[in-house]
Amino acid sequence: MTLKHPFCISYRLLPAVKVGDAYISIEFTKRPGRDGMTRFKYYIDTPGFEYSADDLQTWRGNLQDGMENLLVFLVAAAAEPGYLFPEHVGEWADRHLCQLEELQLTISETPDLIVP
Repeated sequence: MTLKHPFCISYRLLPAVKVGDAYISIEFTKRPGRDGMTRFKYYIDTPGFEYSADDLQTWRGNLQDGMENLLVFLVAAAAEPGYLFPEHVGEWADRHLCQLEELQLTISETPDLIVP
């Protein structure tokens, strides 16, 4: 797998982006998605907490699209902590909102940042 900036490899040895002093990593999960969608597991590793879930699903089934969608949800969570994610994750997203928005835009506008 080849990763291009802003992607890197996290200490979990997964494709990730760095947000402040945290890493957001993503991988495919073995659980099937709803209605043929692809399901992803993601990890948010900060010095203050670790959070993971496997509830992210997209119609487009590659890791770059999965990360883009996760970042969209984190940006939305910043506006209303506790709605899409636990409150502490939404508060963290709010503190890093500008960087999350910038990463989401870069990933959405730049094809082939992750090449299998």
